[in-house]
Amino acid sequence: METSVVVLSEPHHNSDLSIFNFIFLLLIHERIILIKYAPMIRRNCFSLGFVMILLQFTGINSNLYSQKFFGGVGDGYSAASVITPVKGGEITGQVSYDNVPQSPINSVTVYLKLNNVVVAQTTTNNNGDFDLSVPENGTYSLSASCTLPWGGVNSADALRTAQHFTGVITLQGLKLRAADVNNSNYINATDALLIQRRFVGISNSFIAGDWFFETIPLIIGGGQAVTTNLKGICFGDVNGSYIP
Repeated sequence: METSVVVLSEPHHNSDLSIFNFIFLLLIHERIILIKYAPMIRRNCFSLGFVMILLQFTGINSNLYSQKFFGGVGDGYSAASVITPVKGGEITGQVSYDNVPQSPINSVTVYLKLNNVVVAQTTTNNNGDFDLSVPENGTYSLSASCTLPWGGVNSADALRTAQHFTGVITLQGLKLRAADVNNSNYINATDALLIQRRFVGISNSFIAGDWFFETIPLIIGGGQAVTTNLKGICFGDVNGSYIP
């Protein structure tokens, strides 16, 4: 899981060869993150026509990269020139269903976001596991989505939703979120009715959708490896009975 910079263009330099301008790609695990035009500044000469070049650029999270590489002025620094700046880190984990056995969920798309913009994504394997490379140091959020079949909902879920509304029980965590099927941020008898209607086939969808996955904030830096697990649940499955 490496972060690398690939120089794309031939250099354009000023008369004294002190500044070279390049177009380059920032790659995260062979995935293009940004394309940028930036100067490389010559630091010193070891022999005629042979220089050490310093590439400096600001990444997607306003971090300054600074890397050196060597080459001959006449070589043109071909498109094969690659350097590797400090990577932000790596995230591994598992996506599971919020039920008693914590069933792993495969084919879930996991997103790494910066300021609500996706900067990396991957799909869980058969064991629900995922692995993401973090572009650079910063504060991110980890979330997920899927298109798997909806299920696990029946009259017992409608009853528990009504019981929460009347104060007989208290739903918590993802099961509380699963009860809000009309996405009103408030759970009442309407949600219980909508759950019952979908169970008996009067309706075939919820305003909130079919699945809900938690979103987890993460602070990544220094090339650290982080393990973070995600949970998901089907809307309406208030008792967490579904096994996907």
